[in-house]
Amino acid sequence: MKGQYFGWLKDALNKKLSGGNSTTVGNSTVEKKPSSVNLSAPQLPQLALPKQPLEARLRKVGEAWEIRIEKGFVEELVIDGESATIYHEISGTETWKSIAVGQSVIVTCVTDLKGKLTGTPALSVVSDAGLTGAHFKPQVFAYSGNAGSHVRRLYKLTLDSGKPKLIRYHGEQKVEHYSERVGMLNVRSSDEGAFYEIGKTYVSSDDKVHYRTFVQLAGEGQTVIKADAEGEATSDSIKVKRIKDLGEYRQVHVTDAGNAVLVRGNGVDVEIPTSHKISMTVKDGLVVAAAGEDDEDAAGWWGTILHQFFTDITDSTPYAQLQLNYENGILVSVAKSGPTEPLTDVPGTEGTPGSATHTTHAVN
Repeated sequence: MKGQYFGWLKDALNKKLSGGNSTTVGNSTVEKKPSSVNLSAPQLPQLALPKQPLEARLRKVGEAWEIRIEKGFVEELVIDGESATIYHEISGTETWKSIAVGQSVIVTCVTDLKGKLTGTPALSVVSDAGLTGAHFKPQVFAYSGNAGSHVRRLYKLTLDSGKPKLIRYHGEQKVEHYSERVGMLNVRSSDEGAFYEIGKTYVSSDDKVHYRTFVQLAGEGQTVIKADAEGEATSDSIKVKRIKDLGEYRQVHVTDAGNAVLVRGNGVDVEIPTSHKISMTVKDGLVVAAAGEDDEDAAGWWGTILHQFFTDITDSTPYAQLQLNYENGILVSVAKSGPTEPLTDVPGTEGTPGSATHTTHAVN
């Protein structure tokens, strides 16, 4: 009963103040130009009724319509910053604006790349073509992003059986705005080198963020990326195999060298001079130890062997000579000469001295 009384009182007061020429449509009042009030008539008690934020009042001026929106705010919910909520008063309220049937009352919020309001939210009356805004887009990898112009429709004026009707699209007493999208960036360390970024770009046409993928190149050799077992679900992680060595008697050693993985030999460094005896230890095809041994008893012969050739066995004039030079039992050079340039014996030079042996061949 109490609510019904105050509802009746509000309607009666509106009719009295407008000379009985107003009509209430939902939460809005459609009124004609107020006529004069008969002060001699009994007056209803004056009751100060609070005005609701963003409440609409409609009136007819001649053949045209005017609308008035009560003072309201845009409540901005921000992700970063000291304050989580910021209130922005909407400009253009508390004034009568011309409106035609089919037009709408909107609030426009201009934002930066992060979705934060950069100006004062503004109230305006537009046709349907003016309802198109632009959603802000943050920077996502290679996509640079764009500022936004967000539109909130509050009311639309229509006709219902020839009578004006306000359709309310916004049921709250405030307009909420929040930056529900976040930017994405490939971060880099201070290290020097070539950076390969995982995030690629944002495609606004289908509202998709694109990332790059790893690919295991086809071909011979061992794979580096561990493949998921056949028949099992895709792993949550891309697994990269480790590089290891054999352990004992390993052919190569794999070690950490700061920015690199160092692959080196087994560290066996042996220089073997000319020797008669060489010992080696081989494991898994790898020489793991080597040594040379030499002594006088095992040393090879040092010296020169001359071979003389004659054309006739009865003739002592040499036809040609062939000289073979040996060092430590190894033939190191061969020389020849004609009968006018005879070669001579060369004694041993190192180790055990050698002696020349002459072999004579007859040539028929």
